[in-house]
Amino acid sequence: MTPFLIEEEELHMLLTAYWSTMFEPLIHGLTREQALRHSENVARLFDWTAVLGF
Repeated sequence: MTPFLIEEEELHMLLTAYWSTMFEPLIHGLTREQALRHSENVARLFDWTAVLGF
């Protein structure tokens, strides 16, 4: 896969979306197990190696 340029503003928006999503389990009172499963799904959704071209 060919790496592509991500502008600073776009990277900021992606990171903000990522961390907002990761904190949702706390906001919604999920159990530890539910939160871990959620975090694994979010990590798969945000495939940073593909986004950053690694």
